[in-house]
Amino acid sequence: MNKWSIFACSALVCSAAWAGPKQFNVLIPTDMEEWLAAVPMISLDGGKTAVPMKANPDRCGWFSYTYADGPVSDSVLLVRDDDDAREDMLGVNGNWETAASPTPIPLGMVFELYGRDTLYFVADEAQKTTEGGWYEDASLVDGIEGVCSYVVSTIIYDTDANLHPAFSCYSQGGEGCQFGVPGVDTTTALTAVNECIGVIQGVVETTLDPTTKKPKLTSRGKKCFIDERYFDQLFNYTAGVNEKTCYDLPLSRTENGWWSFISDFYTSPHTKTQGGYFPVEGKTDDDVLLADPSQSPVPVARTLRDAEGPVFYGPSLRKLDSLEGVPVFDLLCKGPGWSKGHDCEGKFADGYTTEEFVAGVYPAATCVLGWSCPDSAPEGWQFYKEGTETPVQTASGPETGASSRWTGTRNHHFCQESHTKFIQKPGLRFSVRGSDDIWVFIDNKLAIDLGGVHMDAPGYVDLDAFAGASGKLVTGQQYDLDIFFCDRRTTMSNLQIRTNMYLASGTRSTISTKGKKNPSNPTETEFCMCYTKSGNGGCGSATSATDETVYCCEDPEMTTLPISYTLVLGTTINGTTVEGLDKVSTPGVYKGGIDLTNFSLPKIDQSKMTLPDGYYTLFATVDGKTVKLTSFRIGTDAIKTSPRLVRPNLMAMSFAPSTLTISVSASTNAKFAVMDLQGRVVRQGALAGAETVVPNLKPGSYIVKVARETRRVTVR
Repeated sequence: MNKWSIFACSALVCSAAWAGPKQFNVLIPTDMEEWLAAVPMISLDGGKTAVPMKANPDRCGWFSYTYADGPVSDSVLLVRDDDDAREDMLGVNGNWETAASPTPIPLGMVFELYGRDTLYFVADEAQKTTEGGWYEDASLVDGIEGVCSYVVSTIIYDTDANLHPAFSCYSQGGEGCQFGVPGVDTTTALTAVNECIGVIQGVVETTLDPTTKKPKLTSRGKKCFIDERYFDQLFNYTAGVNEKTCYDLPLSRTENGWWSFISDFYTSPHTKTQGGYFPVEGKTDDDVLLADPSQSPVPVARTLRDAEGPVFYGPSLRKLDSLEGVPVFDLLCKGPGWSKGHDCEGKFADGYTTEEFVAGVYPAATCVLGWSCPDSAPEGWQFYKEGTETPVQTASGPETGASSRWTGTRNHHFCQESHTKFIQKPGLRFSVRGSDDIWVFIDNKLAIDLGGVHMDAPGYVDLDAFAGASGKLVTGQQYDLDIFFCDRRTTMSNLQIRTNMYLASGTRSTISTKGKKNPSNPTETEFCMCYTKSGNGGCGSATSATDETVYCCEDPEMTTLPISYTLVLGTTINGTTVEGLDKVSTPGVYKGGIDLTNFSLPKIDQSKMTLPDGYYTLFATVDGKTVKLTSFRIGTDAIKTSPRLVRPNLMAMSFAPSTLTISVSASTNAKFAVMDLQGRVVRQGALAGAETVVPNLKPGSYIVKVARETRRVTVR
């Protein structure tokens, strides 16, 4: 690695000497939706060019950029990947910039002044707890978090093979649980089921019904669903056939700034095993009536069927495509929104023919499906004791008697619909993978067509090349994206979504939280909770964003809402609940450092916790909706809060034209530096007592550094 022992300077920019890798971490403003809808990028040349930053997996809402080699730039700006005109950039003042254009961050000089290899910058006026928003230690930003996930509201229609002829169970030699339903005999039902195994395209019309916003069955589709009556029951409440409930599908930021839901690494509600998609597991009559009091519960719809966890695709298929940025497997099938794939009609009917088909397309893929190559599992994949839901540890490969999939029972046989909106911009992509039927409509036009009961099959849309019902998509215009999905056949249910689209739905931000450090107590974090309630009630909010009421921690009405807290040992709500902190609804201080005296403004002080060693997560539930509040470690491996350096109480003001007076609370020999906003040092030295005068400064703004405290000042 090259090292520089001198400054690399130009007429306008002077960068600090290279002394090894430097990591710059920034918290994107949480209240700026346009930044959530884009991939944050860093410009090292004042906005001319930019490269993507990486989402920090350990800090919600934070993005990172590492200087691996070479001097650190003193002309840094933060830009969005969709802002080619550079009309909305963030500079040294974050989102509290008042100038007509942002002031570049003199990042090289900031690294030099702090003397650290890692720095944290809060670009949000509401989140920062220091004058400039800079922090030199990770512990000082613990609890300061942004947005790293949101939910897409869905309506679930839960049914069963005993209630609907299009649902069945895999069984050696035939379908094991479809014996006909009232009005449809066994032979007719099984004939339709067997006609619909594998990817079957053309089952639905290419446009949504403009009145109902539901897909319409084609004449070809009748071979799978017999007639319109049974198809319409998939996505409509039908008394005695299904029951309707709500579900919030969580999308999380990926390292490349996209949003994703990967059921392979998801633990469905009311389960404790990773993998698989079972959103109606554990539902009760009360859940059904809460979603829509006018319906009648159908307990038979919740019948548990044999289930297995997912199987992974091999490493060469998981490799990201260099142009599209998604796994190459996701580009396999051509369809209405993707013309570069292969014909997948009739494919993915079973594991053996799937391996044969995929290996034919990708001959270099020595591992296709994971059951033949368990040592090639992706990072984080969980193995289980053969035939059980008991997890087992795997070091270099699965243990004797271990399986890459769990085996148990689940509530299969359901369909779901989601109705969202997005703003069109160049470069948008949407990728989905799952079993079974998947139909995706963009601007009311069919974009992904994966009908049929099948193994995980991929669909992809390049929105730059896609034309909706209204024609080619126009940048800046808002369009509908509607997703329809069914799990119609056991034993697996899987769903994956990857997209760089920010999808808005009725309960997208049902609960939002904003953590803020207490400046006088660095170990305490205060969380302000806001709750968005749709006036439609129940599942109505999944299809409409109208008539919303927003409650926040400062609103008295927030305290009237039903709020409770749960602390678990682990990272999911299904983890081991800490005794005494399961659905707590009584104000007070718990476990020494969990201050719930104000339920809408909880406070966490890790230093006062009386908990055994471990990694904990605190969840908040408001009006039946649950959100992660924060995670923290207790014990010798905990992230300790570093002692703050003794810092002078810096004050800066101009007492005379062109003169800056630096005052501190006590006499000190601390060093100071004054630099302009381009990063050039104009004055530096040691403080002379409790007050130091810096004369002969030109009028303007400067960054003043005393010891490890930085402040922006204006000289007039």
